[in-house]
Amino acid sequence: MTFTRVRRMKASGFMLLGVLLLAASAGAGEAEVVTWPDDFEAYPAMSSPTSGGWVIRYGGAGTEQQYVDTSYAAAGEQSLHLMGSSCWSANVYHELPGLCDSCEVSYEGRIRVESVVGGGCTPILARIGFENPSVGYWGSEYASVIFESDGWIHADTSASATAAPSLIPYETGRWYSVLVVASFRTRRFDVHIDGVLRAEGLPIRVDGSATGIEICAGHGNPGPVAWFDEIVATYGTSKELTAVRPRTWGQLKALYR
Repeated sequence: MTFTRVRRMKASGFMLLGVLLLAASAGAGEAEVVTWPDDFEAYPAMSSPTSGGWVIRYGGAGTEQQYVDTSYAAAGEQSLHLMGSSCWSANVYHELPGLCDSCEVSYEGRIRVESVVGGGCTPILARIGFENPSVGYWGSEYASVIFESDGWIHADTSASATAAPSLIPYETGRWYSVLVVASFRTRRFDVHIDGVLRAEGLPIRVDGSATGIEICAGHGNPGPVAWFDEIVATYGTSKELTAVRPRTWGQLKALYR
């Protein structure tokens, strides 16, 4: 197998995201696996995530409330601060080129919810998952994990948040590690929270195929606030995807030294 490393850089020299391509010749029968990370460390403090290729699909409490923050970080010094509102969420999306409907996929992320608030149009306070903005009226989520106003972390298996299975209760003001390993080929996914497998073989019932990853602060009154950090998406057609997926953010960064 041939390993090729690719970095995309800003003109200023900051690395906003890295892509590790594990490319193999077709004759060898091996697949390409893409790993895409973002830890928000290369952004100027208080800047919009759009400078790193993220798209603010819905502005929540206002686009000025969606910014790179130095108040909290799972590691390093910065994370992404999002704030929703009573009935208008803050949805920030990043395209993942080459993501396919036959791909084996995974994503990892760290999430911190400020407080449990009710009074919103949905119970969702924070969410991470794969996304296709072009499917459905508001877009469609795939293999998402959501923090709800009932104080529980849920796995979202359908387009209805009320159908999301409960995983574990969560505490506010604390970072949680979320890892999802999924197959768009079999349309099933597993959920790990803080390194513990909490759900296995859950169905992906939403029609269509994902085109990227999305993070979200949802609905509540006052508007819910969440921080996101150390996001990694890995995808490809290899059935052994989990064997090549970096186990920690530190191991991933080591690939770029």
